[in-house]
Amino acid sequence: MLAATSNPAVGDCAQPLHLLVAPSGKFLYAANHGDPSGPEYCVYSIDPGSGALAAIPRSPFTFRQNSEPWGLAFGSGGSLLYSTLSNAEGVDGLSVDTGSGALSELSGSPYSAGFIPQGLAIGGNGKYLYAGNEGDGSISIYKIDQTTGVLTANGSLAAGNPSFLAVSPSGQYLFALGQDTRQLSVYSIDSTSGNLSRVTSTTVSGGTNLPALAVVGLN
Repeated sequence: MLAATSNPAVGDCAQPLHLLVAPSGKFLYAANHGDPSGPEYCVYSIDPGSGALAAIPRSPFTFRQNSEPWGLAFGSGGSLLYSTLSNAEGVDGLSVDTGSGALSELSGSPYSAGFIPQGLAIGGNGKYLYAGNEGDGSISIYKIDQTTGVLTANGSLAAGNPSFLAVSPSGQYLFALGQDTRQLSVYSIDSTSGNLSRVTSTTVSGGTNLPALAVVGLN
């Protein structure tokens, strides 16, 4: 059962397309897709007793305009945050102050991606990042520097308009879903190279919209 908190609503910035709670449970991050002049990311503290939200100091965070952030993924236990920039053909790499929740950009960010990057996932035991480029039907692969969090391009794979990505809890499998094509594909992740190998694919039936993708109860 759900019940409204004492502070049931907060300002939503500008079309918060993807919400993600920090691994610590202390902060909520929103990728704001809709405002061409910013803000890119809103960050809220989470009251541990009531769950109520409050914007942290300096939020919202904007590093460039008209980038239209889409997907979010945490790396390195919550000290890193990545976001696809669907209108800037890139992946944003952000350092997270785990005490305050504040964001700052990593060296070299944003990192080049394909056309209209949307879905985002981290696999291979946290060593590799995958961005689904809905516009050109590919998945960009990056190696994550385990010390700095900086991304290095590690190839790409044709993948049929992958709007949403998700990795199994084990980090061994990547799932890619095309919102328009309704194609759900499964890839195995090579833990050494980060390369993807297609295992199977199917067309999802039923419903009128495919807004998201999640993996539940699979190792």
